[in-house]
Amino acid sequence: MSALLITGLVFALLFVLFLWFNIKGLRTMWRDYKETGSMVALGFFIVGVIGIFTGVWTTLVVIIYYLLHPRG
Repeated sequence: MSALLITGLVFALLFVLFLWFNIKGLRTMWRDYKETGSMVALGFFIVGVIGIFTGVWTTLVVIIYYLLHPRG
């Protein structure tokens, strides 16, 4: 297989992984908001949805939320 094809497949896989991670994170934020009524979760969710148009920003919001949200 050519290097160009392999590179394309790697980028496609990374895109799908980032998309899955972002959707999973946004679902977690929404669930936390619905369960607790936390304005922090709602704020992160709103910023994450707005950040969908920049991609990397949404991933950063999801990572920060996972580090900050309460466990339990």
